[in-house]
Amino acid sequence: MKKVVLIGLMTTPFWVMAQQKNVVTNGTKTGATDNKVVTTTTTTTTNNPKGTQPSTTLSPSTINYPMVKIGESKYDLQTNASIGRRVMEYAGGKVSVVWTYSNENDPWNDRGTGYNHFNGTSWGSTPSVRIEGGTGTTNRTGWPSLGQIGTGEYVFGHAPVGGFRKSTNGTIGSNTWTLSPILLGDNTNQYPIWGRVANNGNTVHVVANYTTTAGNKVIKGVNNPMVYSRSLDGGTTWPIQNITLPGYDSTLTLYGGGDNYAIDVRDSIVAIVAGGVVDHVVLWKSTNNGTTFMRIIVDSMPYGTKDTFSNQKYRGNDGSMEVVIDNNGKVQLFWGMSVVASKTSDSSYSYYPSVGALMHWSEYTNKIDTIATILDRNNTDTIEIEPSTWQITTTNTGAAARYGSTCLVTMPSAGVDASNYIYVVYSAPVEEDVTPLDPFENYRDVYVVYSKDNGATWAAPQNLTKGQGFEDVFGCINKQISNKLHLIWQRDGDPGTALQNGDLPGVNDIMYAAIPTADILNNSIGGDVGLSVKNVHANDLFSVSQNFPNPFSNETVISIAMKKGAEVTFTITNMLGQTVTTSVSNLKTGINEITVDGNNLEAGVYFYTISSGNFSETRKMIVQ
Repeated sequence: MKKVVLIGLMTTPFWVMAQQKNVVTNGTKTGATDNKVVTTTTTTTTNNPKGTQPSTTLSPSTINYPMVKIGESKYDLQTNASIGRRVMEYAGGKVSVVWTYSNENDPWNDRGTGYNHFNGTSWGSTPSVRIEGGTGTTNRTGWPSLGQIGTGEYVFGHAPVGGFRKSTNGTIGSNTWTLSPILLGDNTNQYPIWGRVANNGNTVHVVANYTTTAGNKVIKGVNNPMVYSRSLDGGTTWPIQNITLPGYDSTLTLYGGGDNYAIDVRDSIVAIVAGGVVDHVVLWKSTNNGTTFMRIIVDSMPYGTKDTFSNQKYRGNDGSMEVVIDNNGKVQLFWGMSVVASKTSDSSYSYYPSVGALMHWSEYTNKIDTIATILDRNNTDTIEIEPSTWQITTTNTGAAARYGSTCLVTMPSAGVDASNYIYVVYSAPVEEDVTPLDPFENYRDVYVVYSKDNGATWAAPQNLTKGQGFEDVFGCINKQISNKLHLIWQRDGDPGTALQNGDLPGVNDIMYAAIPTADILNNSIGGDVGLSVKNVHANDLFSVSQNFPNPFSNETVISIAMKKGAEVTFTITNMLGQTVTTSVSNLKTGINEITVDGNNLEAGVYFYTISSGNFSETRKMIVQ
């Protein structure tokens, strides 16, 4: 398939919101059947087979942590842009996590909060109901934020009629929840949702954004603005309720944006960052627990207060914002980069969603740096990503894989450890890890970068999820890190979402991994998909085609072009990394064909690996 370099101008409205059978190989019995799976034939020719993929030489990675499914959801949009606070680490190795849950398809009437807890030994069972209780649209919520007050936990999720419902369990890890009435509501047509919540003791801070069903909510000239609220008694009363922060007015922006903000709290310091594709990156910092704030324009976007402009490219942000306050009380900011080209009077704008860079700013330097981009897996000095990866829909099938108005490197989530080392995870597409059917889309993984010098320099990206053939996205980690990153993310087999991209609805897995910081700091995890990059010579022995047909039910054929005869090992593994079948053949110079019999394979995703000498290549195939 043709790969397309990252170039593309898109026009979009403001997005404010979406068993394996036993088999036998070469007569060696591995189970209760004698059916042969693989046969090999050779054609003597020196021509490369049509469709041969670019070769990539890789070596095994070092992963010392399991990846565990802890939940699921048919509601596949965990955020429109910024990742909220959804992971809490407690004493004794205990961990709690939340996500937006639903066990129904559109319109997801049972949507609410999925919750699971690790008690230091094991996780609870996969939740089958939301913590808010009720049936249908009763108690429906979304976009949960998790925190601790006293001996118990709270979850804030927004309600269908606006405002928020607070759920409390009284004891960390308990599945008995008490649901509050609606908090911070306004009126039936205009109300805040998409909350981000953090607390220090009984003081609870909420940042949210207005949405409307009739007419815009306008405050200080800003349509449907971002607002701030504060409670001093754990969320019972709210002396500060749905106000705009200092300097948040029509001289700064004309429109709010759902999920285009983040919040962190540490002792009496409160830090709030906001952005948006045609907006500034702005920091509000309070040192007196939210009583007063200082505003800092971190990255200026001169077009935010203009109704129209054209042919003026400018670096901006994609609205996926993150903030963490480090051990010295200094603020570290992160966001996905965007490039804006024009804006029209109907509030639509043209921009380049094919941009791929993670940006950083800190109070130490007051400078903006690029700290991560997309990995160049095939070492061509060109990043090659399928266009559907950064489109919201396509003309042929409608489905595509962009998340709202975000760009390719996006959705950062950050934390800090006792040594003041900063860790940031983020989502990025993987070059050459592409869906098998048109429209071709690159799968995403969750990566991490870290800094040991207050953000002055950053280590190279490492791939934490390595989900070859899977879409790994919406990564979130704990803010305060001990010796592990507690990472949750959403995984499924199709890039994009049903809610925004027209994908087929289905179950999405909520995954978890406890990643030792020592492995990250030793740079032992590696940057590639299921593999670590190794500086070796290019494969000059053979090339491997994508199997055809793919997906398949009965048989599929893989072509191997040998530049000289050699002994070759062919291996099929399943998604758990278990070997399904293996064979060794002496292949001749020219085109060699391997036929895989799918009748003895359960439907699902498999990987086939061709290895010989120091070279190895892996492809994905799907059995229907």
